[in-house]
Amino acid sequence: MTSYLGGGMTAMLLMLIFSIPLNICASSSTPIAAALILKGVSPGAVLVFLLTGPATNIASLIVLTGLLGKRATALYLGSVAVVGVTCGLALDWLYLSLGVKAEAVVAQTAEVMPIWLEWGSVAILLAFSVRPLTRRIWR
Repeated sequence: MTSYLGGGMTAMLLMLIFSIPLNICASSSTPIAAALILKGVSPGAVLVFLLTGPATNIASLIVLTGLLGKRATALYLGSVAVVGVTCGLALDWLYLSLGVKAEAVVAQTAEVMPIWLEWGSVAILLAFSVRPLTRRIWR
């Protein structure tokens, strides 16, 4: 994967080609993107996948063609591709200029919140969730 998707314009275009036909939502593309980075795909190519995948699946392109016509859909697809590849190249340049390895950042884990705040948040969420549920059960 690293030899083809390690960076550069070729990696961006390949990720663009891979992401267009996929019917992938934004929430499921995030874990896939993290896995791709851990496999050695450049952050810019992954950004192209994240930007173009949810915006350009076949189902939405068919709907857009029916609503807007072929010319407008082609213009939409072209603009999404150009913006995605431009942002991907800019992100790769940023990582290169800062000297950051994306694999190290993705694989790194750390405690962000203190444990008391985590458990307190869970308790508050449960309290808000249980009360409406008990009302519905008693009715």
